[in-house]
Amino acid sequence: MSKRVYSLLAVLLIASVLLAACGSAATPTAAPATAAPKATDAPKATDAPKATDAPKATDAPKPAGGMIKIATQSPLSGPQSVLGVAIKNGAQLALEQLGGSLKGMGFEVQLVPFDDQATPDTGVANAKNIVADPDILCVVGHLNSGVAIPSSEEYHTAQLAMVSPANTNPKVTDRGYVEVNRIVGRDDVQGVVGEQFALNTLKIKTAYIIHDKTAYGQGVAEFFRQAAEKDGIKVLGFEGTEEQANFDSLITPIVANAPDLVYFGGLYPQAGIFFKQSRDKGVKSVFMGPDGMDSSELVNLGGESVVGMYYSTVAGPANVYPATAKFIADYKAKFSANPEPFSAQAYDSMGICLKGIETAAATGKPTRASVTAAVRATAGFKGITGDLSFNSLGDLASAKYFVIQVKSSDAAKWGDNAVAQTLDIAPPGAAPAAPKLSGMVKVATQSPLSGPQSVLGVAIKNGAQLALEQLGGSLKGMGFEVQLVPFDDQATPDTGVANAKNIVADPDILCVVGHLNSGVAIPSSEEYHTAQLAMVSPANTNPKVTDRGYVEVNRIVGRDDVQGVVGEQFALNTLKIKSAYIIHDKTAYGQGVAEFFRQAAEKDGIKVLGFEGTEEQANFDSLITPIVANAPDLVYFGGLYPQAGIFFKQSRDKGVKSVFMGPDGMDSSELVNLGGESVVGMYYSTVAGPANVYPATAKFIADYKAKFSANPEPFSAQAYDSMGICLKSIETAATAAKAKPTRANVTAAVRATAGFKGITGDLSFNNLGDLASAKYFVIQVKSSDAAKWGDNTVAQTLDIAPPAK
Repeated sequence: MSKRVYSLLAVLLIASVLLAACGSAATPTAAPATAAPKATDAPKATDAPKATDAPKATDAPKPAGGMIKIATQSPLSGPQSVLGVAIKNGAQLALEQLGGSLKGMGFEVQLVPFDDQATPDTGVANAKNIVADPDILCVVGHLNSGVAIPSSEEYHTAQLAMVSPANTNPKVTDRGYVEVNRIVGRDDVQGVVGEQFALNTLKIKTAYIIHDKTAYGQGVAEFFRQAAEKDGIKVLGFEGTEEQANFDSLITPIVANAPDLVYFGGLYPQAGIFFKQSRDKGVKSVFMGPDGMDSSELVNLGGESVVGMYYSTVAGPANVYPATAKFIADYKAKFSANPEPFSAQAYDSMGICLKGIETAAATGKPTRASVTAAVRATAGFKGITGDLSFNSLGDLASAKYFVIQVKSSDAAKWGDNAVAQTLDIAPPGAAPAAPKLSGMVKVATQSPLSGPQSVLGVAIKNGAQLALEQLGGSLKGMGFEVQLVPFDDQATPDTGVANAKNIVADPDILCVVGHLNSGVAIPSSEEYHTAQLAMVSPANTNPKVTDRGYVEVNRIVGRDDVQGVVGEQFALNTLKIKSAYIIHDKTAYGQGVAEFFRQAAEKDGIKVLGFEGTEEQANFDSLITPIVANAPDLVYFGGLYPQAGIFFKQSRDKGVKSVFMGPDGMDSSELVNLGGESVVGMYYSTVAGPANVYPATAKFIADYKAKFSANPEPFSAQAYDSMGICLKSIETAATAAKAKPTRANVTAAVRATAGFKGITGDLSFNNLGDLASAKYFVIQVKSSDAAKWGDNTVAQTLDIAPPAK
């Protein structure tokens, strides 16, 4: 059975395009996710665009999949261009060598290099141009943290992913922006690595510290100073300067104090001159600095004065990594130069961008938000600099740090510098104690709490409420007040959307558990998407819920393009059905799953004698008359129990002998209250199943009965797990941010869910927000007693991955 189900899925995916017509008239149509913006010309790799340059439109025909661009930002002119050009070159080489998968998917892929001139104003101006080009889906950059920090504010606002090959200031990632990641270490570690080497290996007792007043240079110098003072190294001076040529006023007190070590927090263009002038004026101290020293230009500027000095680095020469031999050879062949520091990291940064875009390219051109989520979810990426995984802040789970000694004044021999120390260190706070925080955290539910579908809607709210009470302790222990905010969507799109607008207007609401109805979830989630608010659905099965590619939208149940086939295959192979009559309720859910059942039936030779939609709730005579006349083996009702129960009862009363079947919209004890004996013996497929079919739900069932004086209805256990994922993700995001998290942080943490131990199973989301593998059941109704609904028979259980996108 399972293999046959899989074989049908590929064919049935075509039907997903019909779903826009399957929703109710009240359900708005979303803009197609695959619409590719008009292609634009990327600046040539050799022509760095100025801050004010915007790419010009072109009349070239669009490629089949659309245009995808990846920008770089680094200094391509000025004194720091040696490293900046190396970053651009490394990214360019990676795109040429690793971009084949996207090209094979029909996309044209271009590099768009920008010259940030190592200045914040230029970087920000470039960033505005970058985010204005909708084809740019990722940024590799920057070299300078002082440029990256303000520029990434623009990327954050535009939901545009950035992967940095070089930025080390803690603030780069500590702001908690889901868009911002780096594949190098941090200065709050690098500064300590340098200080520990000075203390333990060089046996330094006194130090004089100079910095360049930048976010990077002053930052790393401050971390070096704090560690030195803590360990008893006497800091004889701590001075900042923007001087580039004459350092006499700084050098005079250094000569007078004769420190064991002079530490320069800054970059090689300034440091090389400073070190040369210091040696010329008689300074005998050991020289040291951070990875801003790491360029062959240092020896061109500093000459013999820098030979023997040490610098810490988060990059190291390309040849210290075991997988870079081919990269080094290819780089030399293409650019007629040795790879400078950060070029290998730029190669890997581009690789992560490409992989993130490929992962997000589920249907047509991916969105910036879906690429951002895929990049942040990077785990075990096989880069040339190592296996790379991001934590919840976008730092590497473990980063390499080196201490290097300069061995020659010949710039051509820079790659021969000696590696004095190599360390692998997790970022600060990788396993912190829960921070004591404060503030209000709310999780909303949306489901029908009134009206004919309220039995299931209230069960969703109750399951979520029970989970919050039982699983919210960690957030409360961190100092948060945690509240449930239930909304009644009345099973109608207009009410759901109105509620959604109120939900997103409350900044304390960080996650939504809902909905019951796909026809309500789809338009309501447009509001959540705009507000970057995570939604975890316990019940929505229409493919369009996740196929739009919204990073905010997830579900912990299966899909109707599988469920419809599961029901049809059971009817064909187990019930031996030869003919069927199909009724649906004209909703996105009911008509959608009925359509998938019909397509599978027609493909397999089941004769479909009728396919009719109705919004009737009371008198089904006009539908039943042709069913009686055609006498089908099976009547399939695509819809929900309030309508189906009455329809089935009237059908039996009028002499219909067919087997009855439907999807999980039948799955409520209210079906037998409405349908009585007419529904006993019928079958329904479901993505949920009774709570007792899951091995870990025994306590949940007992607790639910004790609290609500009722048996848990379908989707109540799924609501429990949906709330659990929301709470865990808020906790993860709060721990990383050491503050009340943003909605974007929570959204990223929810989408990164992998192996969550729920009461309904181990739950992991794929790049679309579907379960990596979902359960499907076929159930037979055994009694007309609603109290015995939980005793229905499980006729079939399947585990099926979602259709490939």
